[in-house]
Amino acid sequence: MFDLLFQLSIVFLIIMFTKNIMDMKKYNEESSLVELKEFKIEQNKRIMDPLLIDFKFEKEFNLEKMYLDNPLKYFLNSNRVIRYSDFAFFENINIYNQPELIGELNINTICNDIFDKFKNQFSFNTIYSGSIFQGINNIELQKNRNNILVLGCLQNNCDVYLYNPKHEEYLTSEKRKKWGIKVELKKDKLLYIPTNWFYTIETENGCVLLHIRSDTYFTSIYNEYRN
Repeated sequence: MFDLLFQLSIVFLIIMFTKNIMDMKKYNEESSLVELKEFKIEQNKRIMDPLLIDFKFEKEFNLEKMYLDNPLKYFLNSNRVIRYSDFAFFENINIYNQPELIGELNINTICNDIFDKFKNQFSFNTIYSGSIFQGINNIELQKNRNNILVLGCLQNNCDVYLYNPKHEEYLTSEKRKKWGIKVELKKDKLLYIPTNWFYTIETENGCVLLHIRSDTYFTSIYNEYRN
C-alpha cells in the first residue's frame, strides 16, 4: 500500500510540474496594457495582460539623509561597487534590483501588502528588492522569468517599455521600441509584467522602485535555469 501511494504521489508531482511549466509558456498575442483604478485582482488565476494599478504609498523617503547616515554602505551593481556617497559625485547613477534596499527603505510591510493581492496557494521563492535611480539611466532588456513580477514606483517616475514575447526576434534591433508598449510609471503606481514578457527601464530624473518576484513550488527550479 505504501509503495502504491508513493508511486501515485510521484505521478501527481510529475503531472503538476509539467502542467505548470507548460502553462507558463502560454501568452496572449493580442495583449494590451490594462489600467486599474482599484486594486482588485482575482486570486489563483494567471494574469496574461500587463496591469497598471493605482496604489497609494503612504510613505515619504529622505534619500539624502539615508546617504549621509551611512555613506560607505555599498552594493554590487552589475560588477561595479556603488556606495551611497557616490550619489554626491555622479550625476547619472543607480543601485538596481537589490534585496538589501528593502530594509534600507523600510518597505517590507508595503511589499507584503502588495504581494498578498497576487500570491496563490503555491507561491514560493518570493523575493523583494529595490532600486534607486539618479539622473539618466537605461536598464538593458530583461525577461520576466517568474510567475509574478510587480514594479512599484515609490518616488518620482520612470518609463518602462514592455514587449510581448511574440516580438522576441525583433528585440535585438535598435528600433525595438516600435514593438513596445510605453508605460509611464509614476509615483503611487504598480506595474504587473506577465511571465515571459520583456522590458526595459529608463529614467531622466530620480526614481525609487520596488520589485516583487515570485515563483511556485512547481516552477521555481525551472525558472532559475531556463532561457
